[in-house]
Amino acid sequence: MKTSTSSIKYHCIGVLISIIMCSCTYSNAQEHKCGTFESASYKDFQAIWAKGESILASRPVISPEENTIVSPSGKFLIHYTKYGNDRVDSTDKNHNSIPDYIDSVCYYFDEVYSYEVNTLGYPAPPSDQNGGGSEAYDIYVRNMKEMGYYGLTEQETRVASTNSQPKATSFISIDNNYGLGANGNKIYNTSGIDALKITAAHEFHHAIQFGCYGVNDKGFDLAIYEMYSTWMEYLQYPAVKDYIYYAKSLFTNPQEYRFGRRGSSDIYTGYGWGIFFEFLHHKFGISASKEMWDNIGKGDLPFRALELSLNTKSSSLNDIWCELSQWMYHTGSKSYGISDANKFMDAEDLPEMKAITDSANPSLLFSQSIYPYEFRLFTCVLPNNQTIADTADFMCSIVSPNPFYNLSTNQNSLVFSVSKQITQNPISSTGYYWNFDTKGMQNCSNAVLSKGIAVKPNQVVYPNPYILHQTQELMFPLPAMVNEGEMALLTIYTTTGKLIYSDNLLIEIDPKNKANPGYNTLVIKYLQADTLERGVYIFTVEHKGKTIHGKFLVK
Repeated sequence: MKTSTSSIKYHCIGVLISIIMCSCTYSNAQEHKCGTFESASYKDFQAIWAKGESILASRPVISPEENTIVSPSGKFLIHYTKYGNDRVDSTDKNHNSIPDYIDSVCYYFDEVYSYEVNTLGYPAPPSDQNGGGSEAYDIYVRNMKEMGYYGLTEQETRVASTNSQPKATSFISIDNNYGLGANGNKIYNTSGIDALKITAAHEFHHAIQFGCYGVNDKGFDLAIYEMYSTWMEYLQYPAVKDYIYYAKSLFTNPQEYRFGRRGSSDIYTGYGWGIFFEFLHHKFGISASKEMWDNIGKGDLPFRALELSLNTKSSSLNDIWCELSQWMYHTGSKSYGISDANKFMDAEDLPEMKAITDSANPSLLFSQSIYPYEFRLFTCVLPNNQTIADTADFMCSIVSPNPFYNLSTNQNSLVFSVSKQITQNPISSTGYYWNFDTKGMQNCSNAVLSKGIAVKPNQVVYPNPYILHQTQELMFPLPAMVNEGEMALLTIYTTTGKLIYSDNLLIEIDPKNKANPGYNTLVIKYLQADTLERGVYIFTVEHKGKTIHGKFLVK
């Protein structure tokens, strides 16, 4: 949610700050995009199943005046209304007496069925035996905005199973337009027909998962279900980049969003990790993931089922993890010059992984704990005799001796060091050496040297106070996770809220390096400071949806 310049041009500073705070907190509210494992019907699933009851969820009520239409393929029955809170836009440009939005629902669900069943070879979800009025799979078009979900797949009736893995028929609910909320607020990162496309792809695979493979009755490893449904979105509709909103969490908070979180409360990590199946698809095609689902259907827990499917390829998660770590490193500007075959398809649009940054002065030592399959990136400044110091990135991830054989996962010790004392890993010809000590645990690690690349964004305005006629430059701070050569929006106001300046400025290294001695410092330079009048000013700096603000004095 971006704040426009015009909307705050003459507002008081208190209002300005409250708008910025809203901008900072918005993304967290969007972390759960799918209601399938959040719905009341799923949360009651275990208790209902344990009682042996056959009906797991009640059908949505579309009112008033529910209409139904069968999709052209005959595979789907669409339920909708043109009235009330759930109404769809009645526009009918092709004059077929069906709202255009419902025509689109029919078209894209038929397209998704054709791709996932006919092209990829997944089995179709089982019939609900006329549960919604026909043998066709039921899609309910209703107002989902109050719940905040793109879609929701609910299990309805148990189906016969040869093992203890519960399987069930289901039905899907989607939003009636993927537009703004009742108060004009933004609900969805992606809107309109693009949101409809990816929701159809996402939720229909949940229907396949529930009906053909099942969900273990303990709720373990549910993140994989969301990983795969998210991968289905951009495998089928690569031009729609909604998944990137969630993948960003992996890179900005790699410890929280580590791979392989297995609890029922860890579902949210799955949306971002859809990129894992992009990588897996690159390595093995569709067969590895299909074999994973077959194993799940036989009763294996999902992460263990993944490992077993890799074993049939004479591989394992540990075997491919080091290559995946290279893909995880080469995102954002770090992806430039990397072959398309060795990076994610949208690598340039993904943020660079958040690093722990420090300076070897003259040495550096970190001692931390790390989970298996968690990435840890260290960025280290290597002081030298040059104006702009070299930097080096060090990526590390440990792997488990027997991946996901046990449900519990323990942290392991990680000690990272950089110094000029000779060890086994020289950093090019810098005279520095590095080492990861993981106490005997197998690990994937590598070092990348960057000659003169800045690593620390400026965090203060300087000089502050600014003395008129001494210089024309003011250096402004930047949000985290910025890169040299990108642009940031600088806006300056008086204390009464009057707009003084607003423009996009280049992010660059300050060779004078006054703000952070010993580091390469990224700044944006305001070159018209000498035209300001004496007094206190308020500023904001915005970069890729992140905003910081502060004040400075001109004397």
